[in-house]
Amino acid sequence: MKRTLLLIRGDCTGSFGLISAYWQWFRFEQRLRHGRCYILRELIEPSVEMVLAAMASADAVMIYGHGSSDGRGALLQAGTGFRHTDVAKSGVALLDAAVLNKLETLRTAPLDFVFSATCFGASNPGLVSAWLRVTREYTSYPGTTFDVDPRRITFPVKFAQE
Repeated sequence: MKRTLLLIRGDCTGSFGLISAYWQWFRFEQRLRHGRCYILRELIEPSVEMVLAAMASADAVMIYGHGSSDGRGALLQAGTGFRHTDVAKSGVALLDAAVLNKLETLRTAPLDFVFSATCFGASNPGLVSAWLRVTREYTSYPGTTFDVDPRRITFPVKFAQE
């Protein structure tokens, strides 16, 4: 039986429209790369509750969209923008360590892998640690994934359970 790969598209507003346009390519690439091994399921701008329910039964997860500039997690819903400096006060739906702590109680086995294609997804050691409690392998970016100045773009970093 095929396993399930959950694709989560969070907030893709702003950024000159490039992030929304690239989503289609990202989806296509994942279908080519993982379509033989996984059934792909998508969530578009989900609530935290929807993410928890879907991740509880998924085997692997890929997240696409803006990350919180303070490194706390992925912004899930449109309109939150990528320039939020104080996500805690903004009331946005955020896939952060608190959500992952809840997920840890719902899962019996770790996820195969998580790839977070979000800015600053690997900049916060607390978030990386929370991910590694629910997955065997976590990959994300320590800085930005896109910038008009290419020198500021970072490359993904992979973390694995020891």
